[in-house]
Amino acid sequence: ENNALYTSFQLKMEDTDAISVEEREEFLLAARAQLEDVVYPAYQRYIDYFTALRPKSSNDAGVWKLPDGDAYYNYLLRVHTTTEMTAEDIHTLGLAEVARIEGEMLELFEAEGFDTSQGIKVMFDALAQDERFYYPDTQQGRSQILQDYTSIIREIDADLGSAFHVRPAAALVVERVPASKEQTSVAYYSAPAGDGSRPGVFYANLYDVKATPKYGMRTLAYHEGIPGHHLQAAVQLELDDLPAFRSAVN
Repeated sequence: ENNALYTSFQLKMEDTDAISVEEREEFLLAARAQLEDVVYPAYQRYIDYFTALRPKSSNDAGVWKLPDGDAYYNYLLRVHTTTEMTAEDIHTLGLAEVARIEGEMLELFEAEGFDTSQGIKVMFDALAQDERFYYPDTQQGRSQILQDYTSIIREIDADLGSAFHVRPAAALVVERVPASKEQTSVAYYSAPAGDGSRPGVFYANLYDVKATPKYGMRTLAYHEGIPGHHLQAAVQLELDDLPAFRSAVN
């Protein structure tokens, strides 16, 4: 009875007067039977399949292990990005950029009075232990997280005019990841309805408040919401001069 398929079915029936109490009980019994006899066995077959497959898997995933794999990989880089750089060139550039960014971060930490002599990892470990950057592990604390995410979204949305000429009509709201899956889920975005009846939703996982340090909230909100997935998906849905298969969001 706690399964989301069961509870959502139950709530939808309670939301209409067209189904009698007796019919609801009958339908719920049928739903429970379907869960027990069809849904759960199907999931178990799925689990059994991957459990049997696991011993055959390896850690050497990648086209590099195939004949001419390195050449094929570099070809795909050109196809997907138009770059003439090789994979090794890109990797070297990535390492240099990480070093540059970490250097700038250490300068900022030092300006704030932190001891940066032990390097960036020690700095981040220290931040992760600092209670100043976390919300109370209470319902009130979780509500404040949602309010602050909403403020962050509104702030960035109001300041995007100079960067984006096309903006979606659909709104974006912030909600908590449903309790039924918050232990096995991360934050994610859900696109708005194509007909405008439902806004886009940034779902924040509040199961563990320690997973929401205050200094990481803007990055996540910008990625999942604005100017991230919401601008991407909502604008795509609102392209009315394209056929549906091109404007639909996967």
